[in-house]
Amino acid sequence: MAYVSLDPDALQTLIDGLKGYATTAITNRDDAVNVNTYEDSPTSLTDFSDIVGLHCASLEDEAADLQNRLDAARAANESGLTTTGADGRTIAYVIPEGMEDTAENATASNNVDTVNQAREDAASLSDYAKGGCDPDDWDALLARVQAGQDDPAYANALLANIDPGRLLDLPVDIHDRMKIRDPKDQTDSFLRPDAARDLTSALGHVLATASYTWPDDQAADYANKLADATEEKGKSERHRALNGMLMASQDVDVDEDGTAESVGLDYSDSMLTTLAQRMENYSPQKWDNTSPRDWWHRLGDFHDDSHLLPKELYSDNPLAGVVHAMTGNPQAAQNWLVARPDGQGAPDPASADQTEETVQRVQDLVGWGSLKEKGWATDWATMAYEFDSQGWVSSDPAVMSQEERSYQDYASATAVSGILNGVGGGEKPVTLPDGVRNLVSETLANHPDSVVESTDSTNPVSPVSSGEMEADDGTTTYDYRPLFTNRALSNLVGQISYNETASSRLGESVTDYNQKVFDDAVATYEDSGNPKSVNAAVKAQCRTNGFFAGAAGYQEVGSAEKADKVSKDRNKTASFLAGLIPTVGPEASYIVNVAQPFNEDQESSANSRAHNMKDVALKQNYEQLTASLLNSGLYDSDDLLGAVRDSGKDRQTDRVVDEAGNPLTVDMDPSEIGDTGVKRGLDQVGGYLYHRADGTLDYTDTRQSSFNEGYEMAKPSSGEAPGHAWGG
Repeated sequence: MAYVSLDPDALQTLIDGLKGYATTAITNRDDAVNVNTYEDSPTSLTDFSDIVGLHCASLEDEAADLQNRLDAARAANESGLTTTGADGRTIAYVIPEGMEDTAENATASNNVDTVNQAREDAASLSDYAKGGCDPDDWDALLARVQAGQDDPAYANALLANIDPGRLLDLPVDIHDRMKIRDPKDQTDSFLRPDAARDLTSALGHVLATASYTWPDDQAADYANKLADATEEKGKSERHRALNGMLMASQDVDVDEDGTAESVGLDYSDSMLTTLAQRMENYSPQKWDNTSPRDWWHRLGDFHDDSHLLPKELYSDNPLAGVVHAMTGNPQAAQNWLVARPDGQGAPDPASADQTEETVQRVQDLVGWGSLKEKGWATDWATMAYEFDSQGWVSSDPAVMSQEERSYQDYASATAVSGILNGVGGGEKPVTLPDGVRNLVSETLANHPDSVVESTDSTNPVSPVSSGEMEADDGTTTYDYRPLFTNRALSNLVGQISYNETASSRLGESVTDYNQKVFDDAVATYEDSGNPKSVNAAVKAQCRTNGFFAGAAGYQEVGSAEKADKVSKDRNKTASFLAGLIPTVGPEASYIVNVAQPFNEDQESSANSRAHNMKDVALKQNYEQLTASLLNSGLYDSDDLLGAVRDSGKDRQTDRVVDEAGNPLTVDMDPSEIGDTGVKRGLDQVGGYLYHRADGTLDYTDTRQSSFNEGYEMAKPSSGEAPGHAWGG
């Protein structure tokens, strides 16, 4: 590809000079011929006239050739095919490899026709916004913009011919020109009711398509111009138009579950991060008393704002649009939320205090909008899942160093902690869309260790946990995990309990983790004879089960309170608590069958229902713990026969321990282990199971006390919200 550079102003001057010289020469020739004719043609000027004409035509051809090249360079520059030179003046056109540098080839290879159409459409948009248009003409223009919205050449050229502020005004201005008034009843209607929404979406695609081709400095500059335009005095609706453009979406199966999610378009990272920083510090100028639209805002919200970009679709929240756009650009989103320190190489993770400040800032950003607001909770949950997946991180040391991967791990954990603690941080139980419940459960299921740690009797001392680990090259690095406050985790788990798939996913993940911890603890005990690790594993398992039950109960009561405020009709929301408390151990994992929903009622009965849920969950906790202990090999035949004897032989204990003192649960298939008699036998044996020789490995009290401890953390008996301060 050959690039031919030129100075457009100087070349245009030359072209105009050549054309002007030719015009002057023709004029002077004609004057001479006219005088000669007036004087009865004392001499023949035919040859002179022809020669001058030929030379002037050659000059005009040369000027036209140069003009075509200049037009090609301008088109290439406007369409993003080439960029302005470092001197700020020079532009260029391209000639493909193997082609001659002719005006015809320059025209054919530099998007001239596309740019001309974009210029025409830009002019039409401006004209229609000022003077209106025929609806059919509008339909044709909109169709052209939509047809070109994903073409980088068209998108760049369109934006090059529309000022950023004007771009944000177009949807509402054109929509207003579509208004007609009925002379009889004096009511307004619109010839194209969706004009603003249709144009906003198309311009969002145009903005994304163009920005993706820009260098970082150009992208950041345009972002600043957009932000400046939204803050101008008397332009209070521009940020809603910007939100609408940034809410244009694409369908992507983010979590690879077979169902596509609606995420933002692909933008320049530089433009998005710059725009996010500006909108985070959004500072519009004061009201403009000369602007009718500002009068409307100051007087109050009217019931009919259909001629504007409606609030229910295009939020007044300055961050609504940029947050949605970030879902399609997760690496840019993470860089915005967890600012990367300046300097060369991979940065070191921030201090504990800085991390807590960052997490708090992210929580505050989540709090800018209501979780009930269209798409707000979904966008944040999507970003949390994307950060946790880290699709841009490479394990190839030739592509990304271990230090860089470690930093990315830290940034991801920090951002995820901030988002989920923000989404779940409401003082009252939250209500989340079903898609959010699934995304949150997937993210939490990736961190069962974080979930278990966050159910402790006090909130974690820090929102991010770190632990040393040895890298493949033998160096020491760190593993970072997000942690959650009792309140956030209670709210999130409570919402997850309303979705059967989400409940099972999280429950199975935590169960597998706790089983591994338990198995490791048993191995440690067998080597050392010290039961400390087994004690800790049992306590953590029971505490987590209690926390999950408390979270479901907390949601039960909170949802019933909301229902009473809205309606006296019975609320049928289902809690799949059983899916959250599956049985520990692969052999005993079928004790809890398919989850049966607990149906919410009104506040008058919600507390008793929550109490019933607790009783069911506690019984499930007993059963799963006993099955796990029986299968662990921790107890000999004397211990098991002693448990049978002390519990009373008429309690179906022979269903789980045989006459020789061997556990029968190890070889049971799912249908057998789920039998009512087996479950009853587990309950009885578990109440008397301990080492007869020294009294150790006795969890008959722990299974309830640790369960109650977790329950209290998720659903405080005081009736207050769970704790939400680090270390408290």
